[in-house]
Amino acid sequence: MSRGGGARTGWTSGLVGLLLLAGGCGRSDPGGPCPEGYRLHEGSCLCEQDAACPDGHRCRSDGLCHCVADRCCPVGHVYEPAVDACRCASVDCCPSGTDYDPVTTTCRCTRPGCCPEGYQPVGAGESCRCAADSCCPAGHVYSPEVELCLCQDDRCCPSGYRLVAAGGGCQCAADSTRVPPLASLLALLGMIPLRRRKSIARTSRHVPT
Repeated sequence: MSRGGGARTGWTSGLVGLLLLAGGCGRSDPGGPCPEGYRLHEGSCLCEQDAACPDGHRCRSDGLCHCVADRCCPVGHVYEPAVDACRCASVDCCPSGTDYDPVTTTCRCTRPGCCPEGYQPVGAGESCRCAADSCCPAGHVYSPEVELCLCQDDRCCPSGYRLVAAGGGCQCAADSTRVPPLASLLALLGMIPLRRRKSIARTSRHVPT
């Protein structure tokens, strides 16, 4: 293979990688700074349709993607529509000394006084449920209002998304300050002729003449 052919291959690979980074939450919209299916609002990309959200999430009126399925809940949890949150539904999220009881949807004790610190006895003390931040999954905090653990930080969101508020939805992390224009990517890779790159530099407000 010729040296020129190898260079072109390198340019192509680099371009694909940068375009994937630029897209962030989906396919990049050539006509604007946000990915396809999003709109720019006060410097943030807000979703406009469910298809723009990650798997298991739904776009709501606040322009954020909210988890509405088991597959976007922490390990051992399922989505509970009644409270719009994920709840423990497996022994994987129960403390030591308990087994998950699908009838009561609690962690049932296998020995007396089995509820560890952070857990609250249920009924006659035969079962336990999480009642503190310490027993919530990573990135979650306990909410006494719904008696469940709610998402607290970006760790609860899919890659490329950030949490807007505790218990709220996930927002596409790409915005007008993070998505580089296509011309800049191509110029960086040397795929725009030198004369054209100089023209872009002269007309850019960010590059001194």
